[in-house]
Amino acid sequence: LPNFKDSFISDNNIFYYPKSVIKNYKLNNNFNKSITIIWRKIWPKGRKFQTRILGNGPELADNLSFVLPKNYLIRLVDTASLSMINQISIMRKTDFLIGIHGAGLALSIFMPTKSILHEIILKESNKDPIVMSSLSGHKTYSDIIKSEKKIINDNEFIFLNIPEVIKKSMKHIKANFF
Repeated sequence: LPNFKDSFISDNNIFYYPKSVIKNYKLNNNFNKSITIIWRKIWPKGRKFQTRILGNGPELADNLSFVLPKNYLIRLVDTASLSMINQISIMRKTDFLIGIHGAGLALSIFMPTKSILHEIILKESNKDPIVMSSLSGHKTYSDIIKSEKKIINDNEFIFLNIPEVIKKSMKHIKANFF
C-alpha cells in the first residue's frame, strides 16, 4: 500500500486507524466502538520457528478503516510486546476483537460483557470452541478463512485473505452494532 505509513499513528506497538480521526481519540475519546486486531509481528528473541504470526495485519487494519464508520477506532496490537496490565487495559476497551485461533485469544476474558470475538480459524481441523468467551458473556464467531503460509526468517507467517476477513467481520459487526 503506497500510502500505508500515512494512514496510522503508532504508540508503543499499538497502531491506531484511521489517522484522520485519531486526534479526536487523543482529545476526547469520541469513538462509538473500538475494533482490536491481535497482531504479532515478531516473536521474542530466542524463540525459534514460531507459527501463526499475522503477516498482513497492517493491511487488514488499513482496509477495515475504509469500510467502517469514521467513529470506530481500529487498533492493531502486538500484545506480545506489551505488559499484562496494558494488554488487559486494551481488552477492557475492545468492542470487537479479531484474532487467529490460539492462546492469544485468552485475553478476550477481559472484554466487556456485550463485546464480540471474531476468531479466525485457518483450517477446519483446528476448530476448537473457546469456552472462556462464552463464560465471559460475549459472543464468539469462528470463521474458517483462506490464508497463505510463508516461512520468513525461520518463522511461519500467515497472510489472511483480507477481503474475506472484512466481509465476515462486517457481517458480524452489522448484526450487533449498526
